[in-house]
This record gives sequence, C-alpha cells and structure tokens, in this order.
Amino acid sequence: MRASRRGRVDAAAVLLGVTFVSSAVAAALLWRAHQERVEARPTGPEALVAEGQRLLDAGEAALAATRFGEALVAAPDRVDALVGRARARRAAEAGAGAVRDDLDRALALAPRDPDALRLQAELCLERGDLRGAATALDRALEGVGAAPGAGATVDALADLRRRVAEAARAEEAAIERAEALLGALEGASAVQALEAARAAAPGSAALAAALAGTLGEVGRAEQALRLAEEAERLDPDQALDPVAVDALRLDAQAAARAPGAPVPLERWWGHRGGVWRLEGEVVAGTGKGRGEFDLALLLPAVPRAGPEHTISVDVSLGPGSPGAYAGVVVGARGADDFYLVYVFHDLSFARTRLEGPELDAYRRKHDAWPKFVRVARMLEGRWQHRATQNAAFGDTGWASLRVEVRGNELTPVVNGKRGDAVRLDRPLDGRAGLAKFYDTEARWRGLRVEER
Repeated sequence: MRASRRGRVDAAAVLLGVTFVSSAVAAALLWRAHQERVEARPTGPEALVAEGQRLLDAGEAALAATRFGEALVAAPDRVDALVGRARARRAAEAGAGAVRDDLDRALALAPRDPDALRLQAELCLERGDLRGAATALDRALEGVGAAPGAGATVDALADLRRRVAEAARAEEAAIERAEALLGALEGASAVQALEAARAAAPGSAALAAALAGTLGEVGRAEQALRLAEEAERLDPDQALDPVAVDALRLDAQAAARAPGAPVPLERWWGHRGGVWRLEGEVVAGTGKGRGEFDLALLLPAVPRAGPEHTISVDVSLGPGSPGAYAGVVVGARGADDFYLVYVFHDLSFARTRLEGPELDAYRRKHDAWPKFVRVARMLEGRWQHRATQNAAFGDTGWASLRVEVRGNELTPVVNGKRGDAVRLDRPLDGRAGLAKFYDTEARWRGLRVEER
C-alpha cells in the first residue's frame, strides 16, 4: 500500500515539474516575442505612419492612434499622421472633440489635402450636414492631382459622393412625408417622422428647419423657435423665412405668458399655429393662428368620424378684438378642405343686424348682447360663408354647442335651441376638432364625437 502511494506521489512530482518547466518555457517565449516586437517597432515618422495605417486597417484603432501620435512627436506637422490619428480616434470612439482637433490641424496645414477633406466629408455626412459634405468633396477632388494612388482616392470620393446623394434623397423624402402628414391633419405623426429623421442626422439644417416649421404648425412655438435658430446656425441658406421666425417668436412669447400646461402631443395637436394650453381638462386657446382671419385649429387624437355623427362641446368666449369666434371643425378631409361651426360675440356684427334702439331692447330683454352661430367652409386656404343664425347665451360663462351631422347636412344646437339645418357641398365625414379665429381667447371642455 505504501509503495503504491509513493508511486503516485512520485508521478505527481514529475508532472508538477514538467508543468513548471513548460510554463517557464512559455514565459520565456512570450518575453522573447515581446522583445522582438519592441526591437522591431518603427522609429521614424514615415515608418510610424505606415505602421499606424497597418494597425488601423487591422482593426486595432487604439494602438494605431498611439503610432500616429508617436509620428507626430517626431514630426508635428505631418498631415498624414494627423489625418491617420483622427481616423483612428474616430474608430476607437475617442470623442468627437479629439477627432475634430486633429482634422482641423490637418486642414490648417493643408487646406486642399484630399484625405483630410474626405474625412471631413465623412464626418459631415455622419451628422447630416450634406452641404458641408458636398463642399468638402468638391475641394477634395480639386486637390487629388495625379499623384500615385490618385485613382483609388478618386474612387473613394466618388463612393462617398454617392452616399451623400442617397442621404439627400432620404432627407427630402422625410420632409415630403411630413408635409403630406400635415396636409392630412396628422400633425403629431409629422413631428414624429421628422424627429426620427433628425435623430439620424442632427447636423441637417434642412431637417431642423422643417421640424421647426412643423412644430410651429402644431402649436409648439417655443420648441420651434429654438430649432429655427439652430437651423440658421447650421446653414443660413436653409433657415426659415424671417417672417416665419418672427411669427414663431411672437407665439413663443405668448406661450410663455399663458397659464396651464402645453397640450400633450399624443392627445392633441394644432394646425396653423396658435397657443394651446390645458387647464385641468379645459382647453384654452389664445394667440393668432396662421389661417385666414387668424384661424387656428386643435385636433384630438380620435378616429375620423363617419358621415353621420354628433359633435358636442362647451365653449367659453373670452376677450379680444373684434370678438371671440370659436367652435368646432367638422368633416375635415385635409388641411385644405374642412367645415367650421362656431359661435361668436361681435357687437360690430350685431349692429349690422339690429338698429341702436333694437340692440338696446334686446340687451334689456335677454340681459346679454346678441350672439350668433355660423357655418363656413375652408377650401384651399380660403374662407367661404355658408350660413349665419341667431343664438342666445350669456356674455360670460359657458355655452353648449352641438352639431348634428347627417351626410351633407348639419344642424347646430346652441344652449339646447336647435337652429336651421344647413345643406352643404359634400358629406361631412372626416376629422373633428376645435377652432378659433383672430387674436382672441376661448375655452372648451367636454369635447365628444359620437357616431350615430
């Protein structure tokens, strides 16, 4: 038994010794390989740049950046080393600032260097600055010349130009899609489409300007103004029209003064501007819209109504000149075709209906000034009158407005009193919502759209 155990112990000792020797041999080999690499490391700038490029091509970006940096210690003004380190830092995700510093130094030393300009074009393309990318490519092609390897450089620049053209088409398609969604009164979807496009191209002045215009359209003037200013910084040639920016500035100032919270975009979105706020469950609308007679709309995220439905809401008319005009949108099939049913309190209009003594008598009898309910159509941006009827409700407080729709006929009901049915040009299926005119204030509560 002891002999057996001793045999096992001796065998283990031998195995341990072999393992130790093997480890020592492996360590010696690794050290020798390390020493060979150290001894073989290039030392001159030319060799360091070549080694850096080899490492970069092999995917060892961090080590490549080190080699290019060593080349720059020996030759601080080597443009190829600066461009190489910028590329290596970019591949190693060392930070945009470090990449930009190297590239700016390279371009300061050699403004026409094709490799530096190619990298500049790539960086512009990454952030969506397509005009900057195209400009860099044009300058790069001018600087290629007939040096060795010029053909490969030209091919690379041509490939990059193709990618810039593809990005330009994608940018244009995103803007066109947003415009189509706005035209269909789908403002929230238009904003989302442009936000997604801009997230992929944050340096695009065209997308920033388009998103600014869209946010202004849906009633988000403060955000829109910030984006309009950013678009101008990115590229003044693609900035919004100064008149549009001034309108956004006025809306943003009005929004900053308005009480309540902005209406949540997932529940409501505007059309043609205005300032829209939620005060609890009450919607408040102020400011000028951009439609005819300063019209602005607010649309809820509800399905489009069929040809027979009822819209009901309480309306409160606030101060303003010539008087508050507010109500509902009916049968909206798009931004250029919808109907409006709205109540208004306008003494100048009342005087066209009643002489002075009659107006005073009405005021004494009803303890309120005359009011009216009107039906109109907006077609291709132009207001068209359809009917105006008398209505009765207080000078302050809430009035109920109900619109009964049957095909191409609607009947307004104000404070429980039915008006005359109005026959219109087409069936009234489509989107419903809120509407106001002029630089006035109005409030709504309890909007309901019910299919019959």
